[in-house]
Amino acid sequence: MKVLIVDDEPDMVASLARIMESAGFEVESACDGQEALAKSRTWNPDFVIMDIRMPRMNGIEACLAVQQERPDVPVILMTGFSDALDEANESIFARACQQGQIRIMLKPLDLDRVIQMVRKGRAQDELEPTFPTPFW
Repeated sequence: MKVLIVDDEPDMVASLARIMESAGFEVESACDGQEALAKSRTWNPDFVIMDIRMPRMNGIEACLAVQQERPDVPVILMTGFSDALDEANESIFARACQQGQIRIMLKPLDLDRVIQMVRKGRAQDELEPTFPTPFW
């Protein structure tokens, strides 16, 4: 399974990439939303793990663009800020969350849970509440 990791913090990308590779996934990375969208088009990941607050194109914009082109690709959006949804047009983002392919997780990530979701190919799992409470 191919996992695209997107974050503007190189240490976060390197650490998460090592963990995902050791779990048996093929990993590619991007440093912002624009690069993520380009890599999604050329590399065709099976799963995306992306930070929300990044330069050039934030994770929400990139996530919605990826979902528009490839709605089957699950996306975990990660953030260290509990007010991250304030950056998005909530009605558009809410519709994307309702489709079950997008999940927002607060940092630090529960890595065992992330690995389990990637293995299942779903951004949702049995431990989380259903929409409208997208944070876990």
